Amino acid sequence: MYLLLALLVFTGRLEAQELATSGHTANTNYTIMKAGKFTKPGCPTQCGNLTIPYPFGINSKGSGCSRDYLFEITCNHSTNPPKAFVQDGNIQIFDISDSELRVSNFVAKYCYDQGSLDSWNSASFDLSDTPYTFSDANVFTVVGCDDRGSIYQARDDYLPKGCITTCHNAEEVREGECLGTGCCQVSIKVLKYYDIYLDSYNNHTNSTSSFDSCGYAFLAEKNKFNFGGLSDLNDTSFKNKTKATVPVVLDWVIGDNKTCAQARQDSSSYACRYNNSHCSEAGTRFGGYRCSCNKGYEGNPYLRPGCQDINECADPKNDCTMTCNNTPGNYTCSCPHGYDGDGRKSGSGCVVRSSKFPMLKFFLAQASGSGHTATMGTNTNHTIMKVGNFTKPGCPSQCGNLKVPYPFGINSKGSGCSRDSLFEITCDHSTNPPKAFVQDGNIQIFDISDSELRVDNVVAKYCYDKGSLLDSWKPASYNLSGTPYTFSDANVFTVVGCDDRGNIYQAVDDYLPKGCVTTCHNAEEVREGECLGTGCCQVSVKVHKYFDAYLESYNNHTNSTSSFDSCGYAFLGEKNMFKFRGLEDLKDTAFQNKTEATVPVVLDWVIDENKTCAQAAQDSHSFACRYNNSHCRDAGKSSGGYRCSCNKGYEGNPYLSPGCQDIDECADSTKNDCEKTCNNNIGSYTCSCPHGYEGDGRKGGSGCVAKSSKFPLVKFILGNTLLSLQNLIRITTNSSHGGSNKQNIIGIC
Repeated sequence: MYLLLALLVFTGRLEAQELATSGHTANTNYTIMKAGKFTKPGCPTQCGNLTIPYPFGINSKGSGCSRDYLFEITCNHSTNPPKAFVQDGNIQIFDISDSELRVSNFVAKYCYDQGSLDSWNSASFDLSDTPYTFSDANVFTVVGCDDRGSIYQARDDYLPKGCITTCHNAEEVREGECLGTGCCQVSIKVLKYYDIYLDSYNNHTNSTSSFDSCGYAFLAEKNKFNFGGLSDLNDTSFKNKTKATVPVVLDWVIGDNKTCAQARQDSSSYACRYNNSHCSEAGTRFGGYRCSCNKGYEGNPYLRPGCQDINECADPKNDCTMTCNNTPGNYTCSCPHGYDGDGRKSGSGCVVRSSKFPMLKFFLAQASGSGHTATMGTNTNHTIMKVGNFTKPGCPSQCGNLKVPYPFGINSKGSGCSRDSLFEITCDHSTNPPKAFVQDGNIQIFDISDSELRVDNVVAKYCYDKGSLLDSWKPASYNLSGTPYTFSDANVFTVVGCDDRGNIYQAVDDYLPKGCVTTCHNAEEVREGECLGTGCCQVSVKVHKYFDAYLESYNNHTNSTSSFDSCGYAFLGEKNMFKFRGLEDLKDTAFQNKTEATVPVVLDWVIDENKTCAQAAQDSHSFACRYNNSHCRDAGKSSGGYRCSCNKGYEGNPYLSPGCQDIDECADSTKNDCEKTCNNNIGSYTCSCPHGYEGDGRKGGSGCVAKSSKFPLVKFILGNTLLSLQNLIRITTNSSHGGSNKQNIIGIC
């Protein structure tokens, strides 16, 4: 009887947990609308499809539905559905959350006709005297093939931020790629105001003018704009479509320029005075605060009577196994009569007492739990070095700390350790540890993976003294011509300085740069960790085989930042590997050398550049993927090339004879799904159950369940978003044979 009750309770527990992990998660940015009333009594809750929580309110002047006029919203009923606007202006609101508004944006547009400016408009956005600032969730985007977009933070500002987008022809433009060719994006810090302008290098008279007569620039929410390639460049309605579909994110606060401590001094206007709420600093440069419910409470903290207790027991996501007891602001778990334990899924659970059985325990594995679902921490990009020898016989496998797998090889000329001269690596033993270099050049290699090399970079540096360019300046050039390497899209172009525009060119005679702009007005603006156009900017660019990086200065570093910022720097390097240190970087005279030593460039490598798999396979002697259990994959680069990979169920170096070897999945519990018996096959494996058990033997299937003639089969299955569970019911008994402990899976009692 006890077991039957336990089974029923456990089944319910599984169902509850399945719901809790089904992938549906509440948006925590909308908690002020979660419980009860979220507007003042008698005030409308919606304008069209927009839900409007207090402190906002749909107002006829003086109706009192908002906290004050700053949070007033005008609902325009002349459209169907009605549209909401900030105060009585022309900024449409699409969404309101606990800390943000999403509103309509403004798009700058400059169009040319045979070299003459035909039609244009800049774009301005002014949030002065409002509780709003522009969020860091926005990104500045420029679309066009001959355009530099500049964004200014004040009407009289002379130091822009921005990025550059250029194209040489239509073939370069790729849908979905905003990498400086037809489209560029740069994260910037904008607070209360901006003006956007566009400049053209050649007034759209170059080879792209037939499909690109206009340039566009706008600030908008990150990841909301997807570049449509040529269709966007040709689209005469691009501006209106973008305004209607790509919002700007605004942060909102209470008590602009006030901290929580300052706001509390006036209890009548303090917004967080109601029950079970607290004040949080907004963290913006203009100050301000917001109210939040205390833990265990929900609702609108800006309205009387305040936040209400959450009944966690009504939510299947609570941590209780059997009995949940709601308390103000919290809850407790307990076990019913006849059970022992703390009652928590994450704890000891509830275990039935029995005189016949010493312990019967039901438990739910945590996400990090069962060994059979653990994921290996190996870097899958280094699979060619996972098994056995990964070099040709008699060839060295390392240079210093660097492992060197074939088709690469550490060569004395003609030693045959590499596939050919293109993959030769020179090992310089004059240092300790030795250093590896591409071929016999000066490009140091830090890492080799299945498809990439990480190598040292070069940093452009321009320094000024009282407005004069010093001798300590140099551009940065990188040439991969005649190699199997191209620059990876995993790199980003970075410019560091307070008065600098960094330009990167793709050929020796290129006249159309890509790049970004970084400026500062004073030291206080510069923030460590923020590469948002103030002291540092970053832009993703498409670079293929060659680049030159140059710097230009707006005022030759003679402005108010010259005391701490005499130099500008520009470099291409691996995304997320450079962390801007703020003023420390701007003052650091060793910045160039440090960056070259610590921020690598990522190169993609291929076999037989300019050939596809189908073309390469026609020459069986030189085809690299001819060995056992391997296959060819086109590299997907515009210049062609291919790579070899092991077939599924095999591992090793596909470029070396005899090819890839079978993986014994049964020798590693992380590679098989078997509950009991694992049987390795060539390139695969099967699972089975031992005598006396039924099922498919898989943890992700029906598993292995003990047969019984007395009781029907009892089976527990966990839903697909949890880690697969095995051995849910275990009975631990003291064996009469030597006092050992045995664990046996049971499905009945």
